[in-house]
Amino acid sequence: DLEPEDRPINYLIENYIKVPVDIKISGHTHFERIAFRDNVLQLNPGSSNFPHLLSTRLGTVALLKLEPGVINAEVLPLGDTPDRPNPGTRLSYDRS
Repeated sequence: DLEPEDRPINYLIENYIKVPVDIKISGHTHFERIAFRDNVLQLNPGSSNFPHLLSTRLGTVALLKLEPGVINAEVLPLGDTPDRPNPGTRLSYDRS
């Protein structure tokens, strides 16, 4: 269980991941997140259809682009469902 995501990176790696990583992608929380802590990029896309544990509605997805020396991550809201606004937030990380 990688939740809560704000636990120390070393704790998460030692107890769950077991190998050094540069990027940690997780989900299950239904909350979008991009954070760079202790030289590890944390990416959680949120939820595409049940964001922030609210009723079914459009939510968020994540895009990750990797090239030599480049990491780009984005979380993008998918739009709004009629009468149910999307609570998701656009987030981005760019290491060029």
